[in-house]
Amino acid sequence: MESKIATLITTMKNRAADITMYPAASMLTILSPYLSFAEHIFRVNQAAG
Repeated sequence: MESKIATLITTMKNRAADITMYPAASMLTILSPYLSFAEHIFRVNQAAG
């Protein structure tokens, strides 16, 4: 489950980089730091077991 969430977050970040020409990308760009933070939290939680 957690690995699927981490994969989803990575996919979202990659997608944000792919669609920079669309207006929706500005929203994703704003959210990007939060996605990175969420990904960090998941990795810390996984490491903690």
